[in-house]
Amino acid sequence: MENYQLWISGVYLFMSILALVNALCLDFLRKRIKGELYIFNIFILLFFILIFGFRDLEIGTDTWLYDWQYTNPEKVEYGFDFLMPYINKCLYLVSNNSTVFFLFMAFTFMVTFSLALKSLSNYYQANWFLVCFSLFSFYFFYSLGTNIIRQGTALGFLMLAIVNYALNPGNKKLVFFFAICSLGIHSTLIVAVFIFLLSILLRRINLIYFYLTYLLVIVAAALNIGIMQLEPIIGLLLVDDRRSSYLTNESVVYTVGFRPTFVLFNTFFLVIFMFIYRTLKEKSEPYKLIFIYYILTSVFFFFTFQIPYSDRWGVISWVCIPFLMAPLFSEKNAFRLATAGVATLFVIYVFFQFYLVSGN
Repeated sequence: MENYQLWISGVYLFMSILALVNALCLDFLRKRIKGELYIFNIFILLFFILIFGFRDLEIGTDTWLYDWQYTNPEKVEYGFDFLMPYINKCLYLVSNNSTVFFLFMAFTFMVTFSLALKSLSNYYQANWFLVCFSLFSFYFFYSLGTNIIRQGTALGFLMLAIVNYALNPGNKKLVFFFAICSLGIHSTLIVAVFIFLLSILLRRINLIYFYLTYLLVIVAAALNIGIMQLEPIIGLLLVDDRRSSYLTNESVVYTVGFRPTFVLFNTFFLVIFMFIYRTLKEKSEPYKLIFIYYILTSVFFFFTFQIPYSDRWGVISWVCIPFLMAPLFSEKNAFRLATAGVATLFVIYVFFQFYLVSGN
C-alpha cells in the first residue's frame, strides 16, 4: 500500500486533535464527548484493519514470511501453535491469497484489544476513545499489527483473559478459553500465561515487594545476570524447537546486553502507575492485578537483555500500558490529568517516529 506511513501519521494527527479536545472537556468540564467519538473510534478500528490487512509485502520485516507460510502450507510446521493450521485451512477455503490471512489476523488483533480496552473503560467510566488513543500512540502497536501479527493477535486474546479475570474472577471458563486461544496462535506466550497465573497467586502481597524485586532485577541485568543463567528453567517453557534461537545470544544484527533505554521506558510508566494506584480510592483490586502483571513481565523482560530480539518479550509488558492508563481518562476520577496524558502520548509517538527515521 502506497504512502502507508503517511496515512497512519495523518490519521494519528487527526486523532490527536480530537483526543486533546476530549481531554480538555474531561479536565475542565468533567464530562466526556459521546456519540460522535464512539462512531469515529469504530472507523479508526476499521482503518487499521484495512491498512494492516492490505499492506504490501515490503511493509514489515516478517510480512513476506507470513505470505510464504500461507501460500505453502505443506512446507510449514506450526509446532505447538495448534490453532494456526485450522485457521489457515478455513481461510484457504476463501482464497489462497495471503491478503485474506492478513485481513483476518488484523481484524482479530484489533477486535480483541478493542474489546479488552472497552471492558476496562466501562469499569472505570473512562473515555474509550482516549484509552484506544493511548494504544495507537505506541510504536509496538504498529509492530504487532505488521511485523509480529501472530504475537499481536495472541496478546489480544491474553489481554482479554487478564481483563476478564480482573473484572470477574468467577468467570474462569471464559478466561480459560481466551488463554487457550492465545497459546494456540503463539505458543511462546506460555511465559506470559505463567506470569499471569503467578500474578493471581501473588495479588494479595504488598506492592512494595514487587517494587524491590523490580529494582533488584535492574541491578542484576546491569551486571549481565539474566535469562542465560535461567536457560534450563525457561527452556522448559519454550519446548518448541523453532523457538530455540530465543535462548541464544548469538546475533550479528541485534544488540544484546543491558538496555538502559528500555529500562527507562518501563520505569517511566511504572512511576505513573504507582501514582494512579495510590490515588484510586475504589475499584483498585482489578488495577492491582494488571499492575502486578506489568511489573513481573517487565522483570522477565530485563532478564532477556542477554538474548537477541528481547523487545519481543518486552511487548508482553508494554501492551499493559494503555490498560493501566485508563483511570486517567475517567470522568469520575480526581486526577484532572487527561490533557497531560494525551500530551505525553503525543510526544512519545513523535519521538519514536523521529527515532526510527534517524535509525534508518
